[in-house]
Amino acid sequence: MLVSTMFQNDMSLISTMNIKGDVLIVNQSNNDADESFISNDTRIRFISSKERGLSRSRNIAIKNSSGDICLFADDDITYNDDYIETIREQYKMNPSADIIVFPVPSLNPERSKSYSKKIQRIGYLRSMRVYSYEISFRRDAVIRAGVSFNELFGAGSGKYSCGEENIFLFDCLRKRLRILFVPKKIGVVSHSSSTWFNGYDDKFFFDKGAMFYAMSKPMAIAFILQYLFRKRKLYKNTTGFCGALKSMINGLIDYKNLIEEKRKDL
Repeated sequence: MLVSTMFQNDMSLISTMNIKGDVLIVNQSNNDADESFISNDTRIRFISSKERGLSRSRNIAIKNSSGDICLFADDDITYNDDYIETIREQYKMNPSADIIVFPVPSLNPERSKSYSKKIQRIGYLRSMRVYSYEISFRRDAVIRAGVSFNELFGAGSGKYSCGEENIFLFDCLRKRLRILFVPKKIGVVSHSSSTWFNGYDDKFFFDKGAMFYAMSKPMAIAFILQYLFRKRKLYKNTTGFCGALKSMINGLIDYKNLIEEKRKDL
């Protein structure tokens, strides 16, 4: 269990999230610390870090992980009692899978999401519908592939507020990792609040444009257009098509220029 959280003062998350197995908690706070202990036969490692950003937290978790199979977790998830058995069983049944995505439905009607009832291979297009807390993975496969989260993206990154998990999965697919979706629910997420979502405004679409370019330079414009046509209801009462398109193109250009500047500095 790789839990990303902020400003925790105790271990209460373990009970509120119904965590059953070994857990690594990355707690972004105002101090740096690294503690390990055992409670009720559960190994707990609690890393506090002054660094900020969800992607940075995920990368710290990957770097310090030790289990054969890992699961990304947010602190607003409550897991089923049998979630560990479910995950273990599916990896045994699908030995060629490097990453398995599991349903974690939202209790917030405004953040609801439909899931397939069938096992599916996840490619580039389907990976765009995956959230990070749905992702489990074989640690050795991800470490061997050298994949990590782009720290310019994600809540608290200071630049682009979303899309880190989609970029991560695109990178995994480019490294030929095999990704499956298995329709076995492992928990629920409350989504009672968001640290990054403030509505379908210019910033939302700006960040989406940057995300699509980070995912695939050659396909970025195609991804932008398909997204705008599929998600017309999102912006019809806010930015409108032209406004959303302009913001996404501006985000794409902003990220492209940022990458080019970084290359010049190398």
